[in-house]
Amino acid sequence: MTFLSYIVIGILLLYACFMLYFLSGLVRLIKDSIVKNPKQPDVSIVVAARNEEESIGDLLLDLSRQTYPQAKLQI
Repeated sequence: MTFLSYIVIGILLLYACFMLYFLSGLVRLIKDSIVKNPKQPDVSIVVAARNEEESIGDLLLDLSRQTYPQAKLQI
């Protein structure tokens, strides 16, 4: 193998190690954010509507079906 081949293989190995390091950090971040964030903030939703007689009912129905805790949600 030539010197250039060794350089290319080295760069590919370095890239693979970086990607594994990045992915492990991403998995750890997602896992920690799910476990460590049980507190959810209060949320207020303000709906500005003008001439929306036909669709406002569907919008309010969809907002009421959210999975966010109802005690923390204000529409």
